[in-house]
This record gives sequence, structure tokens and C-alpha cells, in this order.
Amino acid sequence: MDTNPIYVKDIATIGIYVSDLDRAKKFYVNGLGLKDKGDMGSGCMLELSGVSFYLEPGRKKRVGNQVLAYADITICFSVESVKDVYREVGKREIPIVMNYTEYSSDYAMFMISDPDGNIIEIAGKP
Repeated sequence: MDTNPIYVKDIATIGIYVSDLDRAKKFYVNGLGLKDKGDMGSGCMLELSGVSFYLEPGRKKRVGNQVLAYADITICFSVESVKDVYREVGKREIPIVMNYTEYSSDYAMFMISDPDGNIIEIAGKP
């Protein structure tokens, strides 16, 4: 049993890789009623009940040092201190696919991979 677990606070974002961004955006906004929060990078942010969804164009995508040949969805967990969790993950047999990156004084992130190669983003305050 793990005596020093990494505690995630909540789901920050769910990333959905789509083949056609405009078609997918219409489906999620007009069809399912998610709120359009605007463009971000090459994709767009949507929201439903406080959960953010990021639509990312392109089914095959390189993230960090892995090609997501089969990934359609990724998940982002928020934590209290991304830097502390990054250090803890480094002590374990957890594949890091994108190293710790600090984007601002309020936001940092890194990505890990589960045993099946699914990408999990860890984000929050540095």
C-alpha cells in the first residue's frame, strides 16, 4: 500500500481530440449544450457544470515524448502544488511524458502516462 499518495483536488480539464474542430464544436455546443468559452491555442474551451473541456484538432498528436496514436480523451487533475507532485512522481515508476513547465506564477503543469498510455495532465499553482 502506498504510504505517500499523490492527492488530486478535482478535475480541471478534459481534453477531447477531434478530427474536425468546427463539427465537434457544433456538436458539443449546439447538440449537447456545453458553453463556448472561446478559442485557446489550436483548439477551443467549453464548459459544463464547472468542468472545462478542451477540443483539440488532430487525432494523432505528439504530447511530450509520446505520440497519442489511439488517444481520444485526456484528463487534467488539479493539485495543491504541481512542483511538489512532480518531485513525488519522479520517485515512482510513473512515466513522465512532458516535464514540469511553469507558465505563470499561478499556473504550472506536467503530463504523465497511465499503464495503457493514456495521458494525464497534472496542473495548478506551481
